[in-house]
Amino acid sequence: AIRQIALNPSGQDITASVIGYLWQKKIPNGKASRLTKSLNFEFEPTYSSDGKQIAYVAWNDEKGSALKVMSVSGKETKTITTSLGVIREPSFSPDGKYLSYRIEDSNKIMGGYKARGGLYLVNTKGGKPSRIGDSSMTKPMFSPDNERVYFSKKETSESLGAYGLSKSIVTTLKSINLDGFDEKKHVVSIGADRLDLRLSPDLKWLAFKEQQQYYVMPFLETGDPITVKANGGAVPVVKLTKLGGNGITWSANSQYISWTVGQKIYRVSVDQLLKDQFDLPSELDTFNIQIKGDRPEGSIALTNGQLITMKGEEIIAEGTLIVEGNIITAIGRTEDVAIPEGVRIIDLKGKTIMPGLVDMHGHIDCCYEGGLMPQQQPTHYAAAAFGVTTNFDPYTSELASYTATEMQKSGVQVGPRFISSGKVIYGRLNKGDVTYHPINSYEDALNIVQRKKILGGSFIKSYKQPTRTRRQQLVKAGREVGIMVDVEGESHFYNNVSMILDGHMTLEHNLPLANYYDDIVQLMAHSEIANTPTLVVTFGEIMGENYMYQNTRGWEDPKVKTFVQEVNSSYSPLMTPVAAPLYVRGMQTLLATDAIWEIGVKAVSRSTKKLDDAGVIINIGSHGQIPGLAMHWEMQLMSLGGMSNFNILRSATLNGARTLGLDKQIGSLEVGKLADIIVLDKDPLKDIKNTNSVKYTMINGRLYDSSTMNEIGNYDRPRRKFYWELQDYHGIDWNESWSGK
Repeated sequence: AIRQIALNPSGQDITASVIGYLWQKKIPNGKASRLTKSLNFEFEPTYSSDGKQIAYVAWNDEKGSALKVMSVSGKETKTITTSLGVIREPSFSPDGKYLSYRIEDSNKIMGGYKARGGLYLVNTKGGKPSRIGDSSMTKPMFSPDNERVYFSKKETSESLGAYGLSKSIVTTLKSINLDGFDEKKHVVSIGADRLDLRLSPDLKWLAFKEQQQYYVMPFLETGDPITVKANGGAVPVVKLTKLGGNGITWSANSQYISWTVGQKIYRVSVDQLLKDQFDLPSELDTFNIQIKGDRPEGSIALTNGQLITMKGEEIIAEGTLIVEGNIITAIGRTEDVAIPEGVRIIDLKGKTIMPGLVDMHGHIDCCYEGGLMPQQQPTHYAAAAFGVTTNFDPYTSELASYTATEMQKSGVQVGPRFISSGKVIYGRLNKGDVTYHPINSYEDALNIVQRKKILGGSFIKSYKQPTRTRRQQLVKAGREVGIMVDVEGESHFYNNVSMILDGHMTLEHNLPLANYYDDIVQLMAHSEIANTPTLVVTFGEIMGENYMYQNTRGWEDPKVKTFVQEVNSSYSPLMTPVAAPLYVRGMQTLLATDAIWEIGVKAVSRSTKKLDDAGVIINIGSHGQIPGLAMHWEMQLMSLGGMSNFNILRSATLNGARTLGLDKQIGSLEVGKLADIIVLDKDPLKDIKNTNSVKYTMINGRLYDSSTMNEIGNYDRPRRKFYWELQDYHGIDWNESWSGK
């Protein structure tokens, strides 16, 4: 998926960030090529008004961000300014003398705690930047006379009274002078689902997004702010899209407006907008970038370990497995497997070899603001360190999550195979993360599903639809387009029953009941729906994570200290701050007697065993409560209801692969399957807690030391340091990632 685009003044050249790097092509029908050979990530390009230069942001996890300017050929590049924080959204002044940009406030994934967030100006020849506003001033651009900077800003809830709203979001478009004063308000956009205000550089047009579709309207200064809306306004509005889109941008001369859907490029000229009849544009071009999938070289033999293959109930007491490239080529008893010459041999006597874990509800995504991405995504490293080799995330960011999938497949990023929903298909207005998708007809549902497939999605997540009909329309559209439809359980029993009847792939979360009777058990078994109960966040009862916090000390796990800088703490009943470190969440939990747990999470666990016994596909999902570690917590919670250790392991491996339709490729150790393998120091068949003894993680044939996530085997590739590892804390048990939000 294309992340961000820039259109040159002629409208004939387009530059985009794809899979973390800048690519350029002529439209239509030109061939895309990389602009640089840098190993740093490259984001958010923009052209100068004369079309001769491109500004963009380069990112390095250890050094931070750099604002760079290059010639359009890519041959000459200079660094204008740098920051340990995240530089965003550069924009040239029309005369080319200045760049505006902003620095984001610090965050857990990218760091930036030593930088001061804000809106900045800097001379294109270099020099000290000047801060003219705060970090909430987004999408800056200069006025045509170079005298003012326009920006978007979300108003706080306290300031909504003037609009007669109690709980909503108002996005405004304002401007200030170059000293940061004389603020003026030009545009008001009411509601979370109306956003992405984009003025043309000549201030004659305003584009915006409403309920996932792009629109454009004439813009005229009247002295009072205008209110933007697609229908019923005082100014005529033109709808630009049918499928929706991303990254809408104007050419520097204001003659063209462009956006993307996946790799598809759309462009409209102002002349087209002025015609009496405007027809929705078809795609102009496709970037058509093809990257070779990552595949390691060499062969590895894992010998003399206990093999839990998940091929039926097969367990080989002392076996050997050979991996060539990324494929399992031999497996069996050690005495029956001949190891060819030149194969790297790793003796695993006394250890257990099993398929990699498939986390079927792992919220380990990042970058919800849609900007830069880290080269090493900490949550993905954490999951892999704890043995997760495939992660199914049913609630993610949009383009960043699809890009993360492409980066993992191509070897640009390390982590589990990442299968994401993108933004969920939410059925109710004014959700702050802009996930509302109106479905007023089957055509609407079909358009949503088609867009998701173009973006690279293999499934969508249906979430809190107001009517059953809308859920059914999404299921039907998914079948027509060839994309799976997952559904949020919503902690609503009667909705759950209709969800099961209507043919969704998976019901996320448990039914909000402690005891399941035979009618529900048989319904789920015969419907063939899979269920991921996520007992760590048990619906209808005290959430299971509280049981684990009460009975374990997860913050003492060495891997947690190495990889986990934040946990999903927003489910704490004691209002723990969002994205708190594990030890903080651990100090703020409920303590309950065993009698309470017995009628709560343990009862739900027993009901889940009933489903498993009846043949329902039960999956293990961590909910990302603690990246990586929560997968093992979920298995322990599952054991409280009496499910056998073997069945729990199957739920954590093969069942997830079956649900995803990938059981011919992953989920068990068999010849011809992809080499997603973990090695445990202890035997999980004896004690399910032993799953948390992962020594090695192999993803697609690449072998990692799970304690460090350095690549080993046929390669010697130490990982780079995370930002919180770059300084000496002088023996204090604290790090930079534990500060701030």
